[in-house]
Amino acid sequence: MARPFRRWLHNAMPLLAAIGIGAVVVWQAASLGRSGAMTSATAHGFQRLRLYSSTIVNALERYSYLPFMLAHDGKVRALLADQTDPVRLRAVDEWLEGANAAAGSTALYIENLEGTAIAASNWREPDTYVGHRYEFRPFFKDAISTGGGRWFGVGVTTRIPGYFLARAVLDGDSPQGVAIVKVDLEQLQREWASGGEKVMVTDIHNIAILTSQPDWKYAVLGTLDAEARATLDATQQYADVPLRSVKVIQSRDIEKDVHILTLETDGRRRSYLVQSAAIPGESWTIHYLTDMNDILAGSRNAAIIAAFGWIIVLLLLLFLRQRFLRIVAQAKARDEVAEALRTARDELELTVAKRTADLQAEIEERLRTERELRDAQTELVHAGKMAALGQMSATVAHELSQPLTAVQTYLASARVFAQRGDLGQVFRNLGLIDDLNQRMGHIASHLKTFSRKGGSRREPVLLAEVAKRAMMLVEARAKSEKAIIVCDIPPDACILGDGIRLEQVIVNLFGNALDAVKACQVKRLSMTAEASEGTWVIKVADNGPGIAPEHVEHVFDPFFTTKEVGEGLGIGLSLSESIIRDIGGSMRAENAPGGGAVFVITLPEHSPAPAPGGGSHG
Repeated sequence: MARPFRRWLHNAMPLLAAIGIGAVVVWQAASLGRSGAMTSATAHGFQRLRLYSSTIVNALERYSYLPFMLAHDGKVRALLADQTDPVRLRAVDEWLEGANAAAGSTALYIENLEGTAIAASNWREPDTYVGHRYEFRPFFKDAISTGGGRWFGVGVTTRIPGYFLARAVLDGDSPQGVAIVKVDLEQLQREWASGGEKVMVTDIHNIAILTSQPDWKYAVLGTLDAEARATLDATQQYADVPLRSVKVIQSRDIEKDVHILTLETDGRRRSYLVQSAAIPGESWTIHYLTDMNDILAGSRNAAIIAAFGWIIVLLLLLFLRQRFLRIVAQAKARDEVAEALRTARDELELTVAKRTADLQAEIEERLRTERELRDAQTELVHAGKMAALGQMSATVAHELSQPLTAVQTYLASARVFAQRGDLGQVFRNLGLIDDLNQRMGHIASHLKTFSRKGGSRREPVLLAEVAKRAMMLVEARAKSEKAIIVCDIPPDACILGDGIRLEQVIVNLFGNALDAVKACQVKRLSMTAEASEGTWVIKVADNGPGIAPEHVEHVFDPFFTTKEVGEGLGIGLSLSESIIRDIGGSMRAENAPGGGAVFVITLPEHSPAPAPGGGSHG
């Protein structure tokens, strides 16, 4: 009985060895898959943290000038000096209302030294701030004691959350009152939620004040101690909004600012890879959460792939063994076939050599023709640039003459201030002159880049930068013709193409649009971009009379134009369409439903690798 068992064991050894090696391969693949998924998720998370953090800082700094403006305004100072004049009160209310609408903030209001709002932009609303006292708010106390304050909280009057920026209104060194700006940050949350990512900003008490997940809003990570609750009650930071506690079941540190948290909300537990970073200038922390199930799914997939891979290797080994046996049996027949193939090959080489000689001459002639066509097209594109620059020369000269005139004025006043010994004003004038000089330098530098002669390139290009440079070239003409240009390009919109040549196309389309709206009472141009199935669709539109139906299919024909004689050669749109095709895109013309022409450009999307830096050429 022992002999049959040894025979069976001998025959089964290769299979057992294969199973053992396969198990090791699957385990190692799962381990490497989990490690790679964690590393990838961490790198992606920190990249997104930097992006979201800068978005928050930019959103806050956008309104940082408003408290200073209010605090230094003469009407506000006069009102605080005499708070009983109803005419002055109403004038400041209306002025705040207009300033708030222009700035796009939530509310502007003025408080006296007792913390009572005496004027507000929402003075017409039923829940106006006017007459309410807010001396208990930290931003009011900080402004009185230090000159300025910043704070996030829920409005006790409106029940609307917001970010408050405050600045003391001074009479000499003594505060007269406080100017406050309230900013709505809820739009940030909606943008985060639309991206499908889990982002959360917590305050100093670990309360979620901004989040992409609505059920996490005003949730407390952990518990609040008695001191924190007393502070929240005293400042009424969250008014009567109920604060929910999210129970932290487990926390494990992976590295600095990276840990795995297991949270329990509404009886459900879920683990996340949490990456955190402090937001500059605030006592807030931003967190980026990645579901551990998604990370572990990558590990499981790697194990499954490894298992299938090992099975394929085994099948391949069996196939190779069978193939080897077949090759040995067919060796003689293969030698005979090889001899026949050698004979056929020699005959074929003779035939190919003769045909190759005939084709070589034809190829060389075709290459020469293509070179001449490319050279002609490059010269035509460059001529189009020069024509565009020529059309803009008058407005660019006007754009440069204004800073030059201002420089002369500042120099003259600087001499006067220098004679008076007012060096502070002299230095301020020199700073203004430097700013104007840089502005003129930017215009000249960009005109030089735009007029550069060169062939087509394929590289990552940020559409927002192309639009910005194109608008710089047409801005002066648009101002002179009182035309409004609206540009809505996502900052992450990136295509693969030639930025300079794409800029020429945009400049040409803007120039045509300005020609089209000359007779309009309100002149409006727009440029938008949106992602669509691996491409970016760019639309340049105007509110002019549009394109006649019989002309739509001919607008890209060379030398086709509807302009008066001498106003255009009809090659601009033809060149533009040729440039778009060269960089791998397409271009069409149509009429907008509400009137006006729309030129639609479709270009291949470029998705940059998740690495720091990046951008487009200048």
